[in-house]
Amino acid sequence: MEQQRLPQELLKAPISERVTFFVNYTMAHPHLIQTFNQVMQSVYQAPGISLIFVVGATGVGKTTLLRRLEQKLTEKALPELKHNQGKVPVIGLEAKAPEFSQFDWKDFYIRLLKVLNEPLIEKRLIMGNLAPRGGVQWNRL
Repeated sequence: MEQQRLPQELLKAPISERVTFFVNYTMAHPHLIQTFNQVMQSVYQAPGISLIFVVGATGVGKTTLLRRLEQKLTEKALPELKHNQGKVPVIGLEAKAPEFSQFDWKDFYIRLLKVLNEPLIEKRLIMGNLAPRGGVQWNRL
C-alpha cells in the first residue's frame, strides 16, 4: 500500500475541492499496511484457491483492507482477464454475524452467489441432507 502524497495543486484549489479531497482521503495505518502485505504474500504463496478470513473489531479497517486487496488483485489479473473473461480474481464478501442463533450458511451462499453475479440465484438447486438409503434430496432455495 503506497502512501498518497498531498497534491501540490490542491493548495491552490477552491476550498470545496480541498474539503472533498480530505473527506475522501484514507490514511493507511502502519498495521493496515503490514496486514495488506501479509495477505498479499499469503495469496501468492498459497497453492490453488485461497480462503483468507479477516476478522476484527468495528472500525479497524477490514473493509478498507478488502477494497484495496480487491483493487490490487484485479489490477494484477487484468492481462489474464483479457483472455479468460470468466475468471474471478478475487471475491470480497461480508458474512452476516448471527444475532441469537447459529451461522446461516444458506444466507452466506446466497450472498456469495450475488457477489458472483449469478443470474439464476432463485432457480438454483442445492443439495440437501442425504436421504435415507443413501439417495440425495434436492431442495430449492
